[in-house]
Amino acid sequence: MTTENQAQITEQGNQTKDSQNPNWGGARKNAGRKKKYGEATKVLTFRIPISKVEEVKNAIKYIVGNGGNSEF
Repeated sequence: MTTENQAQITEQGNQTKDSQNPNWGGARKNAGRKKKYGEATKVLTFRIPISKVEEVKNAIKYIVGNGGNSEF
């Protein structure tokens, strides 16, 4: 085999799915999980005492369930 033939074989072996099928993968309009709250969200991580876990969970559920229009 010549060096030129080896290069052609190597190039053919490295083809990706995108080059084989342009409709494969990628971003699509309206694809993915839908927003649960209809607005942007942010992940918060914080420490609380174990004894307060259920109380905090219930308070957050209450606030989110009322559309955020409630006070403690």
